[in-house]
Amino acid sequence: MPSQATLAKLNTVAELSEAGRHQEAVAILRRLVQSDPRSGVVNRWMGCELAYLNQFDQAIFYCLKALESDPKDVAVLCTLGNIFFNTGRLAASIDALKRAVEADPNHLEALCMLVDSLDKAKRLADVAVYADRALKLKDNLAEMYIYKGVALLETGHANESGRTFDTGLHKCPGYERLASVRCSASLYRDDLSIDEMAATAREFGSVVRAIHGPPMKRSAFERDRAPERRIRVGLICADLRRHSSAYFFQGLFDNLDPERYELCLYNTSRAEDDWTERLRARASIYRQCNDYDGQPLLKILRDDTLDVLIDASGHTSGDRLATLGLRAAPVQATWLAFPGTTGLRTMDYRLTDRFIDPPGPITDRLLTERALYIDCCFVCYMPPPDVPEVSPLPCLSSPNFTIGSFNASKKITDTTLRLWGRLLNAIPSAHLLMRMNGMEQAAARQAIIDRAAAVGLDTARLHLLPPVEGTQRLLHEYSRLDLALDPFPYHGTTTTCEAFTMGVPVLSLQGDRPASRVGGSLLSLVGLEDFIANSPEDFVARGVRIAADPPKLAAIRGELRQRMTGTLGDHAAYARRFEDAIRRAWRSYCAGELPDDAD
Repeated sequence: MPSQATLAKLNTVAELSEAGRHQEAVAILRRLVQSDPRSGVVNRWMGCELAYLNQFDQAIFYCLKALESDPKDVAVLCTLGNIFFNTGRLAASIDALKRAVEADPNHLEALCMLVDSLDKAKRLADVAVYADRALKLKDNLAEMYIYKGVALLETGHANESGRTFDTGLHKCPGYERLASVRCSASLYRDDLSIDEMAATAREFGSVVRAIHGPPMKRSAFERDRAPERRIRVGLICADLRRHSSAYFFQGLFDNLDPERYELCLYNTSRAEDDWTERLRARASIYRQCNDYDGQPLLKILRDDTLDVLIDASGHTSGDRLATLGLRAAPVQATWLAFPGTTGLRTMDYRLTDRFIDPPGPITDRLLTERALYIDCCFVCYMPPPDVPEVSPLPCLSSPNFTIGSFNASKKITDTTLRLWGRLLNAIPSAHLLMRMNGMEQAAARQAIIDRAAAVGLDTARLHLLPPVEGTQRLLHEYSRLDLALDPFPYHGTTTTCEAFTMGVPVLSLQGDRPASRVGGSLLSLVGLEDFIANSPEDFVARGVRIAADPPKLAAIRGELRQRMTGTLGDHAAYARRFEDAIRRAWRSYCAGELPDDAD
């Protein structure tokens, strides 16, 4: 037990610490340590104060000394966990924080810190477990709902993830980020109707309005409303870098008519690389906006006097939808990254095509935007340089027929596994190969195997592989596939284009919402309508027919890259169609056909 004199000095240390005067606190503690080097409470204070000063090695030393006196000192274990987290030693951080939680299962701070460390270490199953424990202690922790929901989503439990976000927004109404990730999760769910998806998006719009107030009126923008003049088009996105989206940007940017369209780019990610330089070379204005949001970002965008502003993120990481909810340009549109509605009425248009968002009541019910159609297909694609040669069809030299997917693990829902399992079981020679994030971890692989077995998939013919580094290596991996498979209900986009590049067609089940119609749009563009299924039964039947005709599949493999080059890869033609869509939107504004206050 510390002496009265020591306790008095520790009270002074506490006051200094509270005031942020950590150097002075450490000076007192050094004298106390000299007089009583084994005191657990003194060592605890010294470790904590040195941690505030970022003197981490010394802080660890004193924390470990404190634990010699009390191995279950939660405050010390939390300090250690925080130090290890901030210095990138995640395994040590997790170990310390688990010890803290074992010592006091009701210690909310320790639980929340543990969730953060587990998330950083990509131990997603554990994230969901411990975030749930934190929520049982306090059920209005919005960030814990986000951690839990995202972890469930990333491990393929889309419906459970969505329900977590539903509960979170009910308990934490008005939490903007929670409302946004809930919209993102809705694309992966198959337990929502079109109307429920629309309601989810519109609730995000309501949250934005409640937090930020009404948008700027369209009439407040002073623009020359000449319908055919050169217009300034801005694009705001977090993926202006070596990212899958860049392969859709480059061909378009290279072919925009600079005499009629001035391009301005707004990067909402700190990441910049050689692809950033390639993209920004096509823009008259490039701004790094990672540190800007809300009113500061709004001022930047408005000061640049944009005529049309295109959001290319949707409800994905780095988006600035809430800012666009205040209206940054007289005409605003969303495109590319998010196959769904934003929920913002200030988002005037969704750039899409007639396959993904067919004109009619379903599209009208789902979208808060107007569908702005780009003829044929909503994207063009530029493969990375130096792509590998297309390989021969594997099944011609093997007794096996290999079906597979390189889509992200969060798209591999139980519905997807059940569908693919039915196809696998219908083709005796088939093996299913899946290469995706997370498969480098034994626990994540076993979780997929267990889920696959539960829905009837023959796991003896299931091969799970980790991701590979570099696009070149990834494209080479398509040499192992006879047929690629689209997940459901959220199709691939980049993965489908990559498969086409390597001569591999994709079997796709189309649904009733944009995310489950992207595959059909891409397949129809390259003349592969036979690979578009309209029901699970049709999906299996088409897959069986495809596997039974290797010569036809080999012929497709030999010509698919060329087909893609003349359609998805015709960047000049696509740029003209894209410009036409933007011009139609601009003419509507010039003619006064858009409401003054769209929100």
